[in-house]
Order: sequence, then C-alpha cells, then structure tokens
Amino acid sequence: LLILLMEDCFKVKENCEDILAAAAQGAEILVMSNLECTVMLEQEKVKAPPDVQAVLSRISVVEYWKDCDSSCCCKLLDLLQFPVDANSKRPQPNREVVFRKRENPAVMFLFQRCEEDTEAAVALQALANLVSPMSKCGELTRSEFLRDGGLDILHERFNQYLSAPPVAEVCC
Repeated sequence: LLILLMEDCFKVKENCEDILAAAAQGAEILVMSNLECTVMLEQEKVKAPPDVQAVLSRISVVEYWKDCDSSCCCKLLDLLQFPVDANSKRPQPNREVVFRKRENPAVMFLFQRCEEDTEAAVALQALANLVSPMSKCGELTRSEFLRDGGLDILHERFNQYLSAPPVAEVCC
C-alpha cells in the first residue's frame, strides 16, 4: 500500500480502512513524501486513530520529486521484492539493494532548488520524514544521503542563510 503524505491523509476514513486492511493481510505499507510540498509525518500520525497509529509505528518512507522521478522509482523498487508465487500479486519488502542509482533525489533537490527559505523548509521536513526513527528505511536513506554529499550541501545552505543577517545589518 502506497500512501502519499499530505495534510490530514490519516484522518480520511477510507485511508484508515485501507491501512488496517493492508496490515491485516501482511502487506508492506509505504509512505511517499513529496520533496516540493510535504507535511511532518509524525504530526500527521498523531491525527490518526490509535489502531492506525500502531500500524504506522514502523513504515518505509520514500521521497518523490518530479524532476528526479526515475531515481525515486528505483528507490521505491529497492524497497519491494516480488513474490516467488506467481498467484500472489502483492510485493513484499526487500531487505537488500537491487538497483544502484547514484542520483539521490533529496540531495539533488537541496542542491538545485533550495535557494529560498520556504523551499528549504519543505525540503528539510521531507528529509526529516525520510530519516525518521519510525521509518524502516531511515538508516538506508541516511547512509545514501551521506554517501551522495548531502551533508556538504546542507552545510553550504546553512552558511548561505547565516550570511543574510550581516548583509541586512549593513544595509540598514
């Protein structure tokens, strides 16, 4: 079951029923966080009914950005494995990497698009969702973010925002 993370998505009765039905059948539940507009997963989770909150306690979180969609799809496929039984149509979670794509959507978004603080705030919210302790693939996402230079990009962005107050003081 793939859920697009948006405001009040866990309040919708049909979504909650689908989540509970999927969990009862043993399906993998994935949450997709859009890098351009997202909300905090942990804040949305507390809006859900208690039984749904229990199911959402350990889920996989993946990112999506339309300008880097092939890498996002590869990451999504990395988290799925298709069952050996041809009669079973439900993918199962994969515990090892099948595809290797060097392009990291979160790092690329931070590098290419986060010139404004609103874009950076949304990107940091999405990054928090991806590496959240409640995410099954958080450790994988953290290691890929480090491997692909994400910390260097974050450092550069923070330095960019730190230089704004001295410039403003000189102008005033």
